[in-house]
Amino acid sequence: MTPIQLIFICGTGGARADFVAGWLGLQSNFVNNYWNIDPATGVSIGHMGNLRLVKNVESLDSALNNFGFELTNRGDMHWAVACHNSVFQDNSLIPLVAQEKILVLDIDTASADVSKIKWEFVVKTYLSKRREIHNCRNCDFWEIDKIINKENITNDDRIAQVKSTLVQLNQNTNWSKWSNFLNEELNPLKIEYSKLFCQGGSKYLTSILKLDVDIIYHNYWDSMLEYADSPIELNVWGHVWAKQNYFDLS
Repeated sequence: MTPIQLIFICGTGGARADFVAGWLGLQSNFVNNYWNIDPATGVSIGHMGNLRLVKNVESLDSALNNFGFELTNRGDMHWAVACHNSVFQDNSLIPLVAQEKILVLDIDTASADVSKIKWEFVVKTYLSKRREIHNCRNCDFWEIDKIINKENITNDDRIAQVKSTLVQLNQNTNWSKWSNFLNEELNPLKIEYSKLFCQGGSKYLTSILKLDVDIIYHNYWDSMLEYADSPIELNVWGHVWAKQNYFDLS
């Protein structure tokens, strides 16, 4: 087993936790997440979400064991993984945080453009086709299918479901409904969305984590920001999705 410290990058959907975890995985003392970005939608792709379904210590231990890892607070290796805040709802991981086997970063979107975050949540989660290879076979799928309760799902079904989700997001002004706040006992390191996703944002991140990173990686962060922006209009399933139809563009 390889001893690692886990770094959970937490945030609401659309807060780009996968971008942060993916970039950290480029560093030599981090597990490689094989991060890339789909330029058509801006979604980050890689192994950053491999622990997203973890809910408690037992499921975490099982998942880490499958990857050949074990938690430590003394090792030189780290694994940055993206998750939603719900992973900590049962509080069973708090002792591991106290033991410094887990470090929690919380992306704070309080001062960010909420309409942008909500739009990117929908585009990157539901309008981005997942293209994977499993057992040497292409496994293409749509995330939206997981919440449509029927067989033989059609594009019309997908369009209706995404429209419904967009309407709910647009009408809901209480962002806390769509994001679970972290328990303060986790002692999360707060990182501001608006300071992260701008030129030089990786320097802000590494200063918080006290990481010494070569300038070439900071340049790479800056160059990838353009591709992380979801288009404000795109055609999926023969339907044109425009941000202006659901959110204020100002």
